[in-house]
Amino acid sequence: MSVQVADPKIYADIAKKLQSTEHADFCSCEVMTDEEVKDFIRKLCILNELTYNAVYHEEDDATDLYRWITPTKRPLIGHAQMLKRLEYIDYNITNNEIRLNDKLQVPEYAEKTMEQLQQIIETMKKKIPETNAHYKKALWSNID
Repeated sequence: MSVQVADPKIYADIAKKLQSTEHADFCSCEVMTDEEVKDFIRKLCILNELTYNAVYHEEDDATDLYRWITPTKRPLIGHAQMLKRLEYIDYNITNNEIRLNDKLQVPEYAEKTMEQLQQIIETMKKKIPETNAHYKKALWSNID
């Protein structure tokens, strides 16, 4: 397995989107508070770094990445781009890889954080086709 540590700008884009009413309306969910987003992103960063360290046998603690994430002035990313960014983060976090490295420990919050990430991904996967004009026009059962 190859693992990358995601660029802090990716995390900043995700954080900005999670705090937007546009995202909340699209996913029919509540806007995450600033503290909730910071906590979620911090945990994802640590898990991403731990996975990288486990795969490449690094012994460093996973604490560096999060401090480089700053609020972004970049435009709000679209829904499809958000989904791709979340899938990228998900791909680069593997708790099993962390468990296989006897020098690293899976944090107690890992499972819950990954469940939250998966829930956001699955919601977006369901919602994105609903916004596609071709999908809206497609018929369930009529065959010509």
